[in-house]
Amino acid sequence: PLCVTISVHGPDVDFDVVMDCLQKHSNPVDPFPQIFHFDIAPSVLDKVDALLFSMLVLKGLKNSSGNVWRCFPQQLYVIEATYKLFKQDADADIRNCNTIEFLKFIPTIICC
Repeated sequence: PLCVTISVHGPDVDFDVVMDCLQKHSNPVDPFPQIFHFDIAPSVLDKVDALLFSMLVLKGLKNSSGNVWRCFPQQLYVIEATYKLFKQDADADIRNCNTIEFLKFIPTIICC
């Protein structure tokens, strides 16, 4: 498929589940672009930064067995992160209130 949604739920990111989904839907010889949509639930509190850093900066992911999955140039990644605000002040900077610190370093669109 051209667009694959990977839902990340629970208290922390399970790299094995994410990697299995990536491997199942990746085709390295397909010349067409493919979009991976990571849907990160607000209940996920741990390892989100590690996942984003691995995928967006290091261009790969390693599971608990030591297997490595590498990103392909024709793949694009969309991160949808719903997060909780710690402040209820309308004037507060939303970027300073999120629980995913890595989002401060990538282009972000904030929907209110």
